[in-house]
Amino acid sequence: MAEVLRNQIQKESIYRYQQITYTNMNKNIFFIAVVICLFSSCEKNDDLSKKGSTANKVLLLKVDFLTNTFEGGIIWAGRGIINQPQNILPASQFDTVTTADIVNPTAGFENIFNLNNTVFDYALVWSSVQRLVKVREYLNANPNATVKLFLYTPSVGAGNPADWGWIIFMKN
Repeated sequence: MAEVLRNQIQKESIYRYQQITYTNMNKNIFFIAVVICLFSSCEKNDDLSKKGSTANKVLLLKVDFLTNTFEGGIIWAGRGIINQPQNILPASQFDTVTTADIVNPTAGFENIFNLNNTVFDYALVWSSVQRLVKVREYLNANPNATVKLFLYTPSVGAGNPADWGWIIFMKN
């Protein structure tokens, strides 16, 4: 009887050891699978490392609707706010080129929110920012990009065009 009991205890011990080993093995396999998935999902992108600090940036500019004057980021009190980006530089902090040439985006302009299909003269808006050094840098970095325009109308109701402004988006 003692022999049978000892064999039973030994079998149970072996069984428990196999269960523990199997459980630990499953945990290890799961961990290895997770690590492999993480590393395989990482994308090696040599282009980003070549571009340095200018990779995947967006330039946002604000131009007055009525006067087509470059404003930088002026938010008038009581007429809504732009939440992001929070630190818009004033127009005075942008450098301009000293040449008199006019540079236009080769892919043209796209009004990203024009429900009524209103025709606008984007050249007037563009003329106030095309001499900015930053604009020229972004055009050179991404010459086939379309310049995106958005007419920001923070006024309620029919609105007051004196409150409106063009928001220009460029990707490098």
